[in-house]
Amino acid sequence: MKFYQTQIISLLLLGSVVACGKKSEDESTTPSTQTIDPDAVAVTGTLALQTLRLEGGDVSHVVALNVETGETAVAEVDAEGNFELAIGKEQPWVLNYVDDSKTGNEMIVSSFQSETLDTLSAGEDAESIAMGTVDVSADTAAMDMAAADFLAAIKMSASAAATMGALDDVSRRYSNPDIDNNSKIDAVEGKSYRIDFHNRFTAQTAAGSALSITDLKNAFYPDDVVFSYTGTGIMPQIPKDDLGGTAPSTYRWTFTTDIPVATNGGNVCEGMTAGDVLTAGTAFQLTYDSNSGADADAFTFSLETANLKAGDYKLETGDKTYQWTNVAVSDFSAGKGFLALFIRIDVDANEKMTGISYQWKKKTDTGYTLASVEEIKLIVKLRDEETDFGGYISLKYQGDEPKGSIGVSVPVTQAEGSVVLADGLETGQVNVNGTVLTEQMVKDGVLFSDFTTNPGVSYDDKLGMRFFF
Repeated sequence: MKFYQTQIISLLLLGSVVACGKKSEDESTTPSTQTIDPDAVAVTGTLALQTLRLEGGDVSHVVALNVETGETAVAEVDAEGNFELAIGKEQPWVLNYVDDSKTGNEMIVSSFQSETLDTLSAGEDAESIAMGTVDVSADTAAMDMAAADFLAAIKMSASAAATMGALDDVSRRYSNPDIDNNSKIDAVEGKSYRIDFHNRFTAQTAAGSALSITDLKNAFYPDDVVFSYTGTGIMPQIPKDDLGGTAPSTYRWTFTTDIPVATNGGNVCEGMTAGDVLTAGTAFQLTYDSNSGADADAFTFSLETANLKAGDYKLETGDKTYQWTNVAVSDFSAGKGFLALFIRIDVDANEKMTGISYQWKKKTDTGYTLASVEEIKLIVKLRDEETDFGGYISLKYQGDEPKGSIGVSVPVTQAEGSVVLADGLETGQVNVNGTVLTEQMVKDGVLFSDFTTNPGVSYDDKLGMRFFF
């Protein structure tokens, strides 16, 4: 078996993680003398050489990708099978063992897993993760480190691990280290190709009746509420530099599983409408326009689906092909794969709205129950780095957003709590916008009857998904 005769690359993170490739010859080859950033944790291991696949699956690199941010870390494997890299704490990472002599998803030799966990999320107090000998002879790598010892090392409870393990299958979409199929490891090139999923739900009773804003007056939805799944927007982010700074006029999606179409305001394939099916193995074309999406650095070649499916996702645009392999999804229709943000609209005896109460909950076999703070912080992404807010609630004044809206930010540091609107305006937890509605009106109390449409409830998780309830 061939192994590259190269030094270990030990990635030093500044604040978070930076992508890097091979070190130059004059750099230090003694990573044990270097200092790991306090916001990072060292991951080490030794490949069991005798377990490498006989059909040519030599591992040249260990590649880690931050599912929350898209950042990467990469380490070369030395002649004895040793590797060492550093990853940021309090963020989920996928870890893949790859062969850089191949192209695209053929580079994949094996991927990290520990019991049901597909991601490695080190807690704030984690110091190091010594995997010991790692067997990469199967699709899922096996490490000497026992599952209980692994959880102890990353400072995660068994309960939180079970909750995260039920959600993080979706992270497998980043198992391909060469998504752009150019025969080079993306992380070594400093590239990252994110693909996010925006999931939509409506609230119903267990009997299937729609719930409305009136059901939230001084009451939470019942624990047997059904969040009916209405579809997912697939949102890949392709760096503009990849395409010369100009988006092609069309793009094509191909899937290995039949996927039904939805029309939720986003892009659909040409000539198709809700209820049609994207047949497996067939390329379907879309027109790139303002609905497709873009930001300062990336184009988003979006597609609306009625039901996200597992399999391989291929995007072709211009002369480029991108492939996300081993996409795994939860059964959203069964209420699984996410935390739910429950809210209550607090109304006083004068029928004026005074506040919003919230509960972060997870699905069980019998309904919804409160999540732990550890679970919430593990799963819910912060809206910004300056606060502990993760969820967001929006209410339209008189059903007309230009007239006015009230926005309430929800923290991840409490499983449940209440926000007094007048107090929240002072702290920045509540904001008011619009041409008619004013902060003073909200402080004095706005009539509950002036809010006639269902509130918007949303949050992003750390696995690259956005949820709208």
